[in-house]
Amino acid sequence: MSSHKGVLVSALILAAITPQSSYSAFWAPHIGVDYKWWGLEPNETYLPIFPRIDHAFNFYVGTRINGYFGIDFGYEESSRRQLSTTFEGGEIFFVEPELPYDATNITMRLKDFHMDLNFYWEVWRNFEIIFFAGLAMLHIDTHIYHLTSGTWFEFQNESEKKAMGRIGLGFQYNILPCVGFKFFINGDPCIRINDMGFDQYDNFYSFSPYKTAISYNLGIVYSFSNPRRHRTIVVEDPYRDND
Repeated sequence: MSSHKGVLVSALILAAITPQSSYSAFWAPHIGVDYKWWGLEPNETYLPIFPRIDHAFNFYVGTRINGYFGIDFGYEESSRRQLSTTFEGGEIFFVEPELPYDATNITMRLKDFHMDLNFYWEVWRNFEIIFFAGLAMLHIDTHIYHLTSGTWFEFQNESEKKAMGRIGLGFQYNILPCVGFKFFINGDPCIRINDMGFDQYDNFYSFSPYKTAISYNLGIVYSFSNPRRHRTIVVEDPYRDND
């Protein structure tokens, strides 16, 4: 809960320091949805028992500020993946060595709330490069079932929420002033995912089963007003006849 408060406080601070007057800043709220290829692979040690995570969706709302800067708040959720493994005996993944014909069945789903700060650089008309950095609060939804001597047990598994930095590069092409297609790449430091709990003998285990991932997003964004509209600046001529 304290981590969520930290994200909220950061957002409020950002809003407070952003110029608020109608003359100095204009706002262009938007919503978007992406397909995300997560590309999350288990490391070599846990590759035999943990599933790979590939597919996810990202939903976000945000706003542009003066056309060049922006902030997004989003939610990502992966598909649920499952992997079953039967052991030959002697392998050690948790605490106790596995016996012949022991087995595991592990399901995994990732969810996160994230906040990103963006900078938009229009390199050609209607085509922008996006630089962004942010923070994600990642939740790992894991269920570990273990077959021991012919009986299935569910481990008392717990996974802490993890705050993770996000940094990436994106591209956006606006087919209409308020509609754009977006593609971006970012790194997810999922090596920080920590899976811990107790096995059927109440032995405590804790390990990090995944590598850092490179993710790819492809989606569409809709702005409720033209994010790059320009004001008409009226220059008063002091020598003009006012009559």
